Amino acid sequence: MNGAAPDRQTGLFSRLSGGMLLFMALLVATALALLLSWVVLSKVQQAENTRLRSVEADVLSALEEGGLSGLSQKLDALDAGFPGKPDPVLIAVWRLRGGQWSPHRAVPAIAADILAPVRKGGAGRITFAGRDYRVLAPDIATLSKRWAAPMSDVALAIASPDPGLEGRAARQTVIAVWFGLALAMMVGGMLHLNHVRRYRDGLLEINARLERVASGETGLRMPDDVPAPELRDLTERLNRVLPRFDDLVSGLRDLSATMAHEMKTPLQVIRSDLSRLSRAESQEARSRIAADMDRTIDVANARLHSIMQLFRLEAQVEIPMQAGIDLSGLTENAVDDLADLLESRDRTVKAEIARGIRIAGNRQLIDLMIGNLLSNAAKYAPAGAQIRIALTRQGARFRLSVSNTGYGFPEDVRNSAFERFSRARSAGDVPGTGIGLSLVKAIVARHGFSAAITPSDSIAEVVITGLAVVECDARNNRPEAQS
Repeated sequence: MNGAAPDRQTGLFSRLSGGMLLFMALLVATALALLLSWVVLSKVQQAENTRLRSVEADVLSALEEGGLSGLSQKLDALDAGFPGKPDPVLIAVWRLRGGQWSPHRAVPAIAADILAPVRKGGAGRITFAGRDYRVLAPDIATLSKRWAAPMSDVALAIASPDPGLEGRAARQTVIAVWFGLALAMMVGGMLHLNHVRRYRDGLLEINARLERVASGETGLRMPDDVPAPELRDLTERLNRVLPRFDDLVSGLRDLSATMAHEMKTPLQVIRSDLSRLSRAESQEARSRIAADMDRTIDVANARLHSIMQLFRLEAQVEIPMQAGIDLSGLTENAVDDLADLLESRDRTVKAEIARGIRIAGNRQLIDLMIGNLLSNAAKYAPAGAQIRIALTRQGARFRLSVSNTGYGFPEDVRNSAFERFSRARSAGDVPGTGIGLSLVKAIVARHGFSAAITPSDSIAEVVITGLAVVECDARNNRPEAQS
């Protein structure tokens, strides 16, 4: 279960568009900016409140310990520094005389007039010279009841800028953060829109070319200079696929043309045989004609099967592979199936097959490869020729040789024998489709083997080589030599 969660998470994000991911990132950034702003401003507000309360405590302590004279001395000490301070605290003290409140001491002197509206106790806010102030006005009459000398005739007010120096710096920081976030949003939005435009233009170009390919221009390729870098990998892959697609279309056309050409003769023969069958007068003649038609149909089916096998292999259709195929046994069986027929036609067969050679591959295709090699050798061998089959082991590899005496491959065939539908000019009336060796070549390529023709004027030899399977002794798990 631990491994399933990342897959779901990856799948979720993979379904989101770039715009949605950008929007989510901006939401997260905005939330973080809000949280940062609240934390910074709250901390600064708390610090400024603490500072104001600290000044209030110092003033009350001086008043309690030294009375008005002690407070005046403290205020005189503070007054020397107030005019030049960038963030001053206003303090005013009043005294009740003859039923009227009159200023006793203020720092600065104008503070008594500024703070007069809030001298009766409590807290409030004022604005002076374009700045806001928080004001604390403690009730001295009530507080001093616990003092050694109660003071019911004294009033006090203390004010500090709101925001103070730290608050203004914090607000500037928050403003800078939001300005930077807004700038990042604007730049990110512009980049995203530009990316969407380039991505859209690139996809439109790719789709337009794919439409042209679908309409028949199979030789067309994707542009190398797509505007969106993310699409370059796609165009490179398409440019690797399109040539294969072009080859498949060309191969399909060749296949269709070849099938039509190859089936033309059998159909004409069958039509002629049907005409002969309708005119035949005896049962024996009709049976003979029907047998000829049956053989013609078998030949046509074999041709179609070979052509379709070749097309499947060249189209890279997935084929099942097995390990430990007995190549020696398959070769012996193929030789036995062909030996009697060849000897009845004045051709001899000589086989030298090493036992125990195994390979990895597809059994049916390997069997078809051997059969095509033998039938091809038998088909073109002259009367009295000898067909030789040799299977040997050379280290970790095998060597399968199929040859016939009489003459070698003509020079016009030697370099093109493995190509599709290639036949020698000297083939004459020998029946065939010209795909025997090309089918062998396709099977060899799918198995990672190699095929070659021996250059000779007296022997027509095809050699197949490839990697053999090394079997292990089950008792000690060591490679066991194959003879």
